[in-house]
Amino acid sequence: MDKTNWFENHRLAGRFILLGIICIVSFGMMELFLWGAEYYHYVKPANRALFDVYRQIYSDERDTEYIFGHKPNVNVLLVNGDNKYTFITNSEGLREKKDYGKLNKSVIFLGDSIVEGVSVENDETMDEVFEDKTGITALNFGVGSSNTVQEYFWLKNKYKDEYNTKLIILGFCLNDLFQNTYLRQFGSERSNWALYKYLDDGSMGKNTNGKLKTKQFLRRSKTLSFLYRAYTELLRKKSDLAGLPPYRYSEVSAENKKYTALYIKKLKEFAEKIGSEFVVVIFPREKQLTAEYNDTYRRAQDVLIEILEETGVEYIDLYPLMRENYIARPDIKWYHDDTHPYKKGHQLIGLHLAEKLPEKFPEVFK
Repeated sequence: MDKTNWFENHRLAGRFILLGIICIVSFGMMELFLWGAEYYHYVKPANRALFDVYRQIYSDERDTEYIFGHKPNVNVLLVNGDNKYTFITNSEGLREKKDYGKLNKSVIFLGDSIVEGVSVENDETMDEVFEDKTGITALNFGVGSSNTVQEYFWLKNKYKDEYNTKLIILGFCLNDLFQNTYLRQFGSERSNWALYKYLDDGSMGKNTNGKLKTKQFLRRSKTLSFLYRAYTELLRKKSDLAGLPPYRYSEVSAENKKYTALYIKKLKEFAEKIGSEFVVVIFPREKQLTAEYNDTYRRAQDVLIEILEETGVEYIDLYPLMRENYIARPDIKWYHDDTHPYKKGHQLIGLHLAEKLPEKFPEVFK
């Protein structure tokens, strides 16, 4: 049959086919454009120096449970705008200036880039402030861009009996509530982080593998990711215009809550296994400190607090402390950005924990 005659006889079907071809071509061109834009972001001179340093710090270890971490014996200067600081790790990849053998007692600070100490020197991090105040060796197990899942595996694989740890302090960043359903990998070729895989607890049924592969494909699409980010940004702006506080309880999904609870339990069990106490320290974001929350619009961190209370895990919520000082002393630079405390922020947190944790765990601090 003549193709021309077919289209004339099936005009509606032909239009759908033509529209489909246009959509596929447009989608492909958008993918190429966004991939190119991302590639340029990582190779342009303004950013290249910083990303080259990341390659010196972070390891690509996809053959391990934790997927990525710190390289051992790092000593590099990071420069980001007007902020400069030196990043040092020991032979175990911990952000410490020295190696540790047999210790009489220690405390571990576990977490992501907040605990790791983005924007501050090694001796300005909250764990160092805590150590100076209490006299107990505080080991920095923080790893930037990790979530609760990878923090658990990092601790499990890096802990040594010689540390004789009596208290594990998990510093919980708000990001984790929204990122605990998947693992990231560090790509050394571009010095950035990308999706490695989604977690699977079997709840998706018999076709779990196919569903997860589809989910990962959609997540890796630059076009779909761009559209999703645009959509969430639109929702955020609508919330701002409506006067709603940021980072709300209702934004945390059931799936994120499930995996957060699962790995909080695993961390608690690990602490019990090595004879250590376990406590969670909850970090607020800067934008939250001037927001007004209430029973209708609660903080996203309240989801975590419910998990901790259900699991029987002790916690310290830093929101009241940070809010009080932030409002009382607006002249002080408490934060480097919306997420990361700056020097005074680390100092405030370290001193507060040095005061409050002995009250919660007197046996540890004898």
